[in-house]
Amino acid sequence: MALKYKNQSRIYAKAIDPVVLAYTALAGLAAAMIFGIAPALQALRPDVMDILRGSGRTGGLGGGRRLRNIVVVTEVALSFVLLIGSGLMIRSFSALQRIDPGYDPNNVLTFRLFGSGGGQPQERAAFIRDLRGRLEALPGVESVTASTPFPLAGGYSPLRWGVRTKGDPAQYAAVIRAEVAKFRSNLLIAEMQPMEALVKRAQAGTRFSLLLIGVFAVIAVILACVGLYGVLSKIVRQRTAEIGVRMALGATPGSIFNLVVGHGLRLSLVGVAAGMVAAFGLTRAMTSMLVGVILA
Repeated sequence: MALKYKNQSRIYAKAIDPVVLAYTALAGLAAAMIFGIAPALQALRPDVMDILRGSGRTGGLGGGRRLRNIVVVTEVALSFVLLIGSGLMIRSFSALQRIDPGYDPNNVLTFRLFGSGGGQPQERAAFIRDLRGRLEALPGVESVTASTPFPLAGGYSPLRWGVRTKGDPAQYAAVIRAEVAKFRSNLLIAEMQPMEALVKRAQAGTRFSLLLIGVFAVIAVILACVGLYGVLSKIVRQRTAEIGVRMALGATPGSIFNLVVGHGLRLSLVGVAAGMVAAFGLTRAMTSMLVGVILA
Protein backbone atom coordinates (compact mmCIF):
# COMPACT_ATOMS: atom_id res chain seq x y z
CA MET A 1 0.00 0.00 0.00
CA ALA A 2 1.63 3.23 -1.12
CA LEU A 3 1.48 6.26 1.16
CA LYS A 4 -0.17 9.27 -0.45
CA TYR A 5 0.92 12.65 0.81
CA LYS A 6 -0.88 15.81 -0.16
CA ASN A 7 1.54 18.69 -0.62
CA GLN A 8 0.13 21.64 1.26
CA SER A 9 2.48 24.24 -0.20
CA ARG A 10 1.59 27.86 0.34
CA ILE A 11 0.99 28.36 -3.34
CA TYR A 12 -2.09 26.08 -3.08
CA ALA A 13 -3.36 27.84 0.04
CA LYS A 14 -3.57 31.27 -1.59
CA ALA A 15 -6.85 32.87 -2.54
CA ILE A 16 -7.92 36.20 -4.00
CA ASP A 17 -8.66 38.72 -1.25
CA PRO A 18 -11.65 40.90 -2.28
CA VAL A 19 -10.28 43.87 -0.33
CA VAL A 20 -6.87 43.66 -2.00
CA LEU A 21 -8.50 43.16 -5.41
CA ALA A 22 -10.73 46.21 -4.92
CA TYR A 23 -7.80 48.31 -3.73
CA THR A 24 -5.71 47.27 -6.73
CA ALA A 25 -8.51 48.10 -9.16
CA LEU A 26 -9.11 51.51 -7.57
CA ALA A 27 -5.37 52.26 -7.48
CA GLY A 28 -5.04 51.40 -11.17
CA LEU A 29 -8.06 53.54 -12.06
CA ALA A 30 -6.76 56.47 -9.99
CA ALA A 31 -3.31 56.21 -11.60
CA ALA A 32 -4.82 56.19 -15.09
CA MET A 33 -6.91 59.27 -14.28
CA ILE A 34 -4.07 61.19 -12.63
CA PHE A 35 -1.51 60.54 -15.33
CA GLY A 36 -4.07 61.06 -18.09
CA ILE A 37 -5.15 64.53 -16.93
CA ALA A 38 -2.04 66.37 -18.12
CA PRO A 39 -2.07 64.99 -21.70
CA ALA A 40 -5.82 65.56 -21.92
CA LEU A 41 -5.54 69.20 -20.83
CA GLN A 42 -2.67 69.74 -23.25
CA ALA A 43 -4.71 68.27 -26.09
CA LEU A 44 -7.59 70.65 -25.32
CA ARG A 45 -5.35 73.71 -25.83
CA PRO A 46 -3.09 72.88 -28.77
CA ASP A 47 -0.54 75.46 -29.92
CA VAL A 48 -0.67 75.30 -33.72
CA MET A 49 2.58 77.24 -34.18
CA ASP A 50 4.48 74.89 -31.86
CA ILE A 51 3.11 71.90 -33.72
CA LEU A 52 4.11 73.35 -37.09
CA ARG A 53 7.57 74.28 -35.86
CA GLY A 54 8.03 70.90 -34.25
CA SER A 55 6.86 68.88 -37.28
CA GLY A 56 10.06 69.56 -39.19
CA ARG A 57 12.44 68.50 -36.41
CA THR A 58 12.10 67.58 -32.74
CA GLY A 59 10.77 70.74 -31.18
CA GLY A 60 7.40 69.17 -30.55
CA LEU A 61 8.88 66.74 -28.07
CA GLY A 62 9.98 69.31 -25.48
CA GLY A 63 9.41 68.47 -21.86
CA GLY A 64 7.31 65.44 -22.75
CA ARG A 65 10.34 63.74 -24.24
CA ARG A 66 12.38 64.41 -21.14
CA LEU A 67 9.65 63.00 -18.95
CA ARG A 68 9.37 59.86 -21.08
CA ASN A 69 13.14 59.43 -21.00
CA ILE A 70 13.15 59.71 -17.21
CA VAL A 71 10.36 57.15 -16.90
CA VAL A 72 12.20 54.68 -19.16
CA VAL A 73 15.48 55.13 -17.30
CA THR A 74 13.66 54.56 -14.00
CA GLU A 75 11.98 51.42 -15.35
CA VAL A 76 15.29 50.02 -16.57
CA ALA A 77 16.98 50.82 -13.25
CA LEU A 78 14.23 49.21 -11.16
CA SER A 79 14.09 46.10 -13.34
CA PHE A 80 17.88 45.81 -13.07
CA VAL A 81 17.67 46.03 -9.28
CA LEU A 82 14.93 43.38 -9.18
CA LEU A 83 16.95 41.06 -11.41
CA ILE A 84 20.04 41.45 -9.22
CA GLY A 85 18.04 40.86 -6.04
CA SER A 86 16.21 37.81 -7.39
CA GLY A 87 19.46 36.39 -8.76
CA LEU A 88 21.16 36.72 -5.38
CA MET A 89 18.21 35.10 -3.58
CA ILE A 90 18.07 32.20 -6.05
CA ARG A 91 21.82 31.73 -5.73
CA SER A 92 21.52 31.70 -1.93
CA PHE A 93 18.75 29.11 -2.09
CA SER A 94 20.88 26.93 -4.37
CA ALA A 95 23.76 27.24 -1.90
CA LEU A 96 21.45 26.17 0.94
CA GLN A 97 20.42 23.10 -1.05
CA ARG A 98 24.07 22.03 -1.25
CA ILE A 99 24.76 22.43 2.49
CA ASP A 100 24.90 19.19 4.47
CA PRO A 101 22.04 19.47 7.01
CA GLY A 102 23.56 16.79 9.25
CA TYR A 103 20.97 14.14 8.41
CA ASP A 104 19.91 12.10 5.41
CA PRO A 105 16.19 12.54 4.57
CA ASN A 106 16.21 9.78 1.95
CA ASN A 107 14.40 6.50 2.71
CA VAL A 108 12.99 7.82 6.00
CA LEU A 109 9.33 7.58 7.05
CA THR A 110 8.10 9.95 9.77
CA PHE A 111 4.91 9.96 11.83
CA ARG A 112 3.43 11.05 15.15
CA LEU A 113 1.68 8.93 17.75
CA PHE A 114 -1.29 9.95 19.89
CA GLY A 115 -2.77 8.03 22.77
CA SER A 116 0.43 6.88 24.48
CA GLY A 117 -0.21 9.20 27.41
CA GLY A 118 2.24 11.37 29.30
CA GLY A 119 3.12 9.18 32.27
CA GLN A 120 6.37 9.29 34.16
CA PRO A 121 9.69 9.77 32.34
CA GLN A 122 10.60 6.14 33.04
CA GLU A 123 7.32 4.94 31.54
CA ARG A 124 7.78 7.07 28.45
CA ALA A 125 11.35 5.84 28.00
CA ALA A 126 10.17 2.23 28.30
CA PHE A 127 7.36 2.88 25.81
CA ILE A 128 9.77 4.34 23.27
CA ARG A 129 12.27 1.54 23.79
CA ASP A 130 9.71 -1.24 23.38
CA LEU A 131 8.06 0.23 20.28
CA ARG A 132 11.41 0.97 18.70
CA GLY A 133 12.46 -2.63 19.20
CA ARG A 134 9.30 -3.94 17.53
CA LEU A 135 9.64 -1.61 14.56
CA GLU A 136 13.34 -2.37 14.10
CA ALA A 137 12.46 -6.06 13.92
CA LEU A 138 10.33 -5.51 10.81
CA PRO A 139 11.86 -6.73 7.52
CA GLY A 140 13.45 -3.91 5.56
CA VAL A 141 13.67 -1.52 8.52
CA GLU A 142 17.25 -0.44 9.25
CA SER A 143 16.80 1.83 12.27
CA VAL A 144 14.12 3.60 14.32
CA THR A 145 14.29 6.62 16.58
CA ALA A 146 12.03 9.20 18.21
CA SER A 147 13.05 12.81 18.72
CA THR A 148 11.89 16.27 19.68
CA PRO A 149 12.39 18.86 18.42
CA PHE A 150 12.35 17.49 14.91
CA PRO A 151 14.58 18.86 12.12
CA LEU A 152 13.03 21.85 10.29
CA ALA A 153 10.07 21.86 12.68
CA GLY A 154 11.33 25.00 14.42
CA GLY A 155 11.17 25.60 18.16
CA TYR A 156 9.25 23.03 20.20
CA SER A 157 7.63 20.22 18.27
CA PRO A 158 5.80 17.08 19.50
CA LEU A 159 7.59 13.75 19.59
CA ARG A 160 7.95 12.38 16.07
CA TRP A 161 9.09 8.92 14.92
CA GLY A 162 13.04 9.52 12.14
CA VAL A 163 11.98 5.05 10.52
CA ARG A 164 14.79 4.39 8.02
CA THR A 165 14.06 1.72 5.44
CA LYS A 166 16.02 -0.06 2.74
CA GLY A 167 13.69 1.09 -0.05
CA ASP A 168 10.83 3.49 -0.68
CA PRO A 169 9.55 4.41 2.80
CA ALA A 170 5.99 4.84 1.53
CA GLN A 171 5.86 1.10 0.87
CA TYR A 172 6.29 0.39 4.61
CA ALA A 173 3.36 2.56 5.79
CA ALA A 174 0.82 -0.28 6.05
CA VAL A 175 3.26 -2.63 7.80
CA ILE A 176 4.20 0.00 10.38
CA ARG A 177 0.56 0.86 11.03
CA ALA A 178 -0.25 -2.79 11.61
CA GLU A 179 2.69 -3.26 13.97
CA VAL A 180 1.76 -0.18 16.01
CA ALA A 181 -1.83 -1.46 16.28
CA LYS A 182 -0.52 -4.81 17.55
CA PHE A 183 1.64 -3.05 20.11
CA ARG A 184 -1.18 -0.90 21.49
CA SER A 185 -4.61 -0.70 19.92
CA ASN A 186 -5.34 2.73 21.39
CA LEU A 187 -2.47 4.43 19.55
CA LEU A 188 -3.34 6.77 16.70
CA ILE A 189 -0.87 7.47 13.89
CA ALA A 190 -0.96 10.92 12.31
CA GLU A 191 1.08 12.90 9.80
CA MET A 192 2.74 9.82 8.33
CA GLN A 193 4.88 10.94 5.39
CA PRO A 194 8.34 10.49 3.90
CA MET A 195 10.85 12.88 5.39
CA GLU A 196 11.64 14.16 1.90
CA ALA A 197 8.07 15.47 1.73
CA LEU A 198 8.50 17.07 5.14
CA VAL A 199 11.64 18.85 3.93
CA LYS A 200 9.87 20.09 0.80
CA ARG A 201 6.98 21.42 2.88
CA ALA A 202 9.41 23.26 5.15
CA GLN A 203 10.99 24.87 2.09
CA ALA A 204 7.66 25.70 0.44
CA GLY A 205 7.56 29.22 1.85
CA THR A 206 11.02 30.05 0.57
CA ARG A 207 10.28 28.55 -2.84
CA PHE A 208 7.06 30.53 -3.09
CA SER A 209 8.84 33.79 -2.17
CA LEU A 210 11.53 33.14 -4.78
CA LEU A 211 8.84 32.43 -7.36
CA LEU A 212 7.16 35.76 -6.63
CA ILE A 213 10.47 37.64 -6.78
CA GLY A 214 11.30 36.03 -10.12
CA VAL A 215 7.86 36.81 -11.55
CA PHE A 216 8.09 40.45 -10.44
CA ALA A 217 11.55 40.75 -11.97
CA VAL A 218 10.35 39.36 -15.31
CA ILE A 219 7.34 41.70 -15.28
CA ALA A 220 9.63 44.65 -14.56
CA VAL A 221 11.86 43.74 -17.51
CA ILE A 222 8.84 43.44 -19.81
CA LEU A 223 7.53 46.84 -18.67
CA ALA A 224 10.95 48.40 -19.23
CA CYS A 225 11.08 46.97 -22.76
CA VAL A 226 7.57 48.20 -23.52
CA GLY A 227 8.41 51.66 -22.19
CA LEU A 228 11.61 51.82 -24.22
CA TYR A 229 9.73 50.75 -27.33
CA GLY A 230 7.07 53.39 -26.71
CA VAL A 231 9.64 56.17 -26.38
CA LEU A 232 11.50 55.12 -29.53
CA SER A 233 8.31 54.80 -31.57
CA LYS A 234 7.20 58.23 -30.39
CA ILE A 235 10.55 59.75 -31.38
CA VAL A 236 10.46 58.13 -34.82
CA ARG A 237 6.90 59.32 -35.39
CA GLN A 238 7.71 62.90 -34.44
CA ARG A 239 10.98 62.94 -36.38
CA THR A 240 9.54 61.46 -39.58
CA ALA A 241 10.03 64.70 -41.48
CA GLU A 242 13.59 65.07 -40.21
CA ILE A 243 14.39 61.49 -41.15
CA GLY A 244 13.02 62.14 -44.64
CA VAL A 245 15.26 65.21 -45.01
CA ARG A 246 18.30 63.25 -43.80
CA MET A 247 17.67 60.49 -46.32
CA ALA A 248 17.12 63.07 -49.11
CA LEU A 249 20.53 64.54 -48.27
CA GLY A 250 22.21 61.16 -48.57
CA ALA A 251 21.80 59.48 -45.19
CA THR A 252 21.83 55.69 -45.42
CA PRO A 253 19.20 53.45 -43.78
CA GLY A 254 21.97 52.18 -41.51
CA SER A 255 22.75 55.63 -40.18
CA ILE A 256 19.06 56.30 -39.54
CA PHE A 257 18.82 52.99 -37.72
CA ASN A 258 21.84 53.86 -35.60
CA LEU A 259 20.30 57.26 -34.83
CA VAL A 260 17.16 55.73 -33.38
CA VAL A 261 18.71 52.69 -31.75
CA GLY A 262 21.53 54.78 -30.33
CA HIS A 263 19.02 56.83 -28.40
CA GLY A 264 17.49 53.69 -26.95
CA LEU A 265 20.92 52.34 -26.02
CA ARG A 266 21.82 55.55 -24.24
CA LEU A 267 18.63 55.38 -22.19
CA SER A 268 19.33 51.74 -21.36
CA LEU A 269 22.92 52.45 -20.33
CA VAL A 270 21.86 55.29 -18.06
CA GLY A 271 19.20 53.03 -16.51
CA VAL A 272 21.66 50.18 -16.00
CA ALA A 273 24.18 52.54 -14.42
CA ALA A 274 21.55 53.90 -12.03
CA GLY A 275 20.40 50.35 -11.33
CA MET A 276 23.94 49.25 -10.48
CA VAL A 277 24.24 52.02 -7.90
CA ALA A 278 20.87 51.08 -6.38
CA ALA A 279 21.70 47.36 -6.53
CA PHE A 280 24.94 47.99 -4.64
CA GLY A 281 22.97 49.45 -1.76
CA LEU A 282 20.39 46.67 -1.99
CA THR A 283 22.98 43.90 -1.77
CA ARG A 284 24.45 45.52 1.34
CA ALA A 285 21.03 45.56 2.93
CA MET A 286 20.44 41.91 1.94
CA THR A 287 23.71 40.64 3.41
CA SER A 288 21.98 38.99 6.38
CA MET A 289 19.65 37.06 4.01
CA LEU A 290 22.33 35.77 1.64
CA VAL A 291 24.11 32.44 2.00
CA GLY A 292 27.23 31.42 0.10
CA VAL A 293 27.42 34.77 -1.71
CA ILE A 294 30.55 36.85 -1.25
CA LEU A 295 30.06 40.56 -1.86
CA ALA A 296 33.12 42.50 -2.98
